[in-house]
Amino acid sequence: MNRWTKFCANFEEKLGQKLGKFAGIQYDHPYISLLILFLIIVGSLGGFYFQETENSVSKIYVPQDAPILVNERYYNKKWNFLPAYEAVWLGAVPLGNNVLTKAGIDMMFDYDKKVKGLEITYDDKLYTFYDLCSVNPITNECQVSGILDFWNFNQSLVEEDKIFDVIKGQKNIVTGQYLDESTGMLGVSKNDNGEIVKVAVLTLDYAMDKQDEKEKPTKKWESKFIEELLKIKDQLKEDNSKFNLMFEAYSSIDDEVEKAGASDTITYVVSYLLMGIFLWLTIATSIVVTTLTNIVVLLIGLISPFDAVVYFCGYGCFCAFFVIFFQFTFLPIMLSFEAKRIHNKRNAFLPCLGIKTNKGSTKGGEKKKKKKKKKKKKKKDVENSSSTTSSDSITSSNSSSENDLSNPDIKKTKKKKGIENKLKLDVFQRFLKEKYGPFILNKKVSIIILIIFVGYFGASIYFATQVEEGFEETSVLPDDSYLQDSYEVLDVYYYPNGEGFYIVIKEDTKYHEAETKNELLKLIDDFRNNEKWVSRGPYSWYEDYLNYLQTEDDAPTLDSDGLPVNPEEFYSYLKDSFLEKPDYIHYNLGSDIVFNEDEDDINKQIEVSRFYYVSTDLSSTPDMIDYMYDLRDLTTDSKIDCFVYNGWYFLVEQYAVVKESTFMSVGFAILAVLILAFIFFVYPTNALLISLTIIMIDVDLYGFLWIMKLDIEPVSCVCLIMSVGFAVDYAAHIIHCYTTSKEKTRREKVLDSLAKIGSSVLLGSITTFLGLTPIIIFATSEIFRTLVKILYATIISGILHGFVFLPVVLQFLGAKGSTSITQQNTKSEKNNDDSSSDSDRETSNTVESDVGDSIPLDKIKKKKFSDSDSGSESSSKTDTIKSSSTDLSNTSGSPSPTSFSSD
Repeated sequence: MNRWTKFCANFEEKLGQKLGKFAGIQYDHPYISLLILFLIIVGSLGGFYFQETENSVSKIYVPQDAPILVNERYYNKKWNFLPAYEAVWLGAVPLGNNVLTKAGIDMMFDYDKKVKGLEITYDDKLYTFYDLCSVNPITNECQVSGILDFWNFNQSLVEEDKIFDVIKGQKNIVTGQYLDESTGMLGVSKNDNGEIVKVAVLTLDYAMDKQDEKEKPTKKWESKFIEELLKIKDQLKEDNSKFNLMFEAYSSIDDEVEKAGASDTITYVVSYLLMGIFLWLTIATSIVVTTLTNIVVLLIGLISPFDAVVYFCGYGCFCAFFVIFFQFTFLPIMLSFEAKRIHNKRNAFLPCLGIKTNKGSTKGGEKKKKKKKKKKKKKKDVENSSSTTSSDSITSSNSSSENDLSNPDIKKTKKKKGIENKLKLDVFQRFLKEKYGPFILNKKVSIIILIIFVGYFGASIYFATQVEEGFEETSVLPDDSYLQDSYEVLDVYYYPNGEGFYIVIKEDTKYHEAETKNELLKLIDDFRNNEKWVSRGPYSWYEDYLNYLQTEDDAPTLDSDGLPVNPEEFYSYLKDSFLEKPDYIHYNLGSDIVFNEDEDDINKQIEVSRFYYVSTDLSSTPDMIDYMYDLRDLTTDSKIDCFVYNGWYFLVEQYAVVKESTFMSVGFAILAVLILAFIFFVYPTNALLISLTIIMIDVDLYGFLWIMKLDIEPVSCVCLIMSVGFAVDYAAHIIHCYTTSKEKTRREKVLDSLAKIGSSVLLGSITTFLGLTPIIIFATSEIFRTLVKILYATIISGILHGFVFLPVVLQFLGAKGSTSITQQNTKSEKNNDDSSSDSDRETSNTVESDVGDSIPLDKIKKKKFSDSDSGSESSSKTDTIKSSSTDLSNTSGSPSPTSFSSD
């Protein structure tokens, strides 16, 4: 242990020396250093040129190797011709009242006309809705679906007293095309006879072509679509209408996420201004060990499978690096200018002006001070001459000085003055040392504190087990986003009633063979019979086609397995007959089958196909996870090459791994802190105590999530990782100061630490609070408020553990040793020459303190003095500093050692 202690102490000592030398170079050459720093900053600004934005929710908040994204890429590749959909919804105010009325349907007709009448100009070319819509390959008409399908989009056919009869018929009253009872409707309520009696939301969907040269015009048309419907929505609200218009464009979610980030820019500016003003009025310092720990913790965050976490932690690493970089570059430069300002007696706010004394200008005041000092000196000389005998000489005077130094009473007095000059405590520091510290270190109070913290820690462990995975899409949207209403409808009526999903059958499936038929039917039945997760379905072209082959007179000749004897007829009859029938045309319109038009191989006639199902209630996050895994297992167990796909599965994939990922990242971060603690805090006891404190803070935060009804998701994952670094800030300062304290007992070390570093730590927490407050007040999206809530909890928990729990524990378990090499050397010297060592240390500390207050380092010159000069210099240090002389001597004949810890 002695070797490890010596190694760590030497490591910190060398680190301090190196950093001190580097900072000294900046101090001595401020203009050159400032120029180099300016060039670095200007060069860094070039990064803005290469900066890219990422607004895709599936890209940011989902692990990129997740099966859903692999399947999604395959799905989008095969169905890349599918159109972009724009949706228009009409609900009641309040949501839940019936909108399936003549007035509601008439409003949907009005909105339909509005959408179809939108026009835009792109590259000097006029585009109408009909130019950009996705055309039905059979009817050659724009693909529009929804509640108006029941009346074939003909408003004159709507009869008020027959609305529910038409819906009950489940057919287009003109074409006879089959329509599901949920077509164009959400929140359907039925009576005991199964008849629809109320509908909460009416819907219309417009398919727009986003392929090739139509992509950019369609994007511009989307913007016009949003702009015009926003006007209608606002007008309905202004008129206190009983209806509420909701809508969503193909790119709405990504655009609104980008809008949320941009809208909070002013909040960031206000936050920085508040912190800057506060720091301008106070003084704060950072510590190398905590900055280094923050960097390591954020680097560990890079292993997260979520790009949102990776982006944040990566950016945070650079921020932490530049924090410490500017501490050892820009800060020393500014300090050099400040020191020169003080030395030249310049105004703090307007340095170009000198400070005027009560009796005149600075220059005149200095002259008067010099004259006054000369008079005092003459008077002192007269007094000294009258008090001495005529036989006194220089030799006897020196002898008398030596006798004075050897006098115990005189030495004790000088030592006392030296100690008093070492540290002058302000009001708050005295409060921490004399009032607060003794109170919490009282044995009875300490026991109560330990019981409270241990009890809350146990409760937090329980609360942490109750936290669920989850992610609300609305949390990434601005509060005033038009999508807020739409997502509310989805939460209330869509998810509880089940989500639609597909079984995607991949290429090289031989649909015309008996073995494939049996496997496909088994797969379809496995899903149909899964009552836990499947409520409706299948809507399977394959089953319907096999039945069609059995009933049609003109069907091909079938074998004993019910398949065409000629395999080629299986595909030709499918395309030319089955998919042309009104009852089955929806399979063609929905592109449930993708044919290889130019493929001669009979086994590759169909490139890919899909079957549609509807799930059960999936409003619970654990249910979503189980649902996804259970259905995925069904496809994995099948001999058919297939997978389950749903457009919202990316959120479920996130739920499935976010808790495990968070635990892993936080665990590695705590381990990294433990390793760094052993290096910087030397003693295993202290290293374990800081790790215990951090663990307790993080567990408390997990419990806080449950108390505040927050879920574990990428945002909270980032906060929990950051909390490890934040916790280090509050605990490391206290323990480091405790470790390096020269006091003898644990209690004295704790009180000394609270007095020396307590105010600085609290200052840092106040600054952070100020920086976060504008965000929670002015933030325009829930995701930022969640971030601030957790960071607030981190700060509060960190302060409580660092200023209440940790001092109490250190009182009982803290290591008693010290890591100061200088102190160890001093102790060694004390054994050789106790009185000489005491005098040297007092003078050294005194000089260091005064130099920092009054004279810039570049004015300090090294000069050796004799022992007699040392004594004189020590006794009259104040006069020496205030004089115009720029020379400063050290009692030992060498420059005063600069004590550089990890501050």
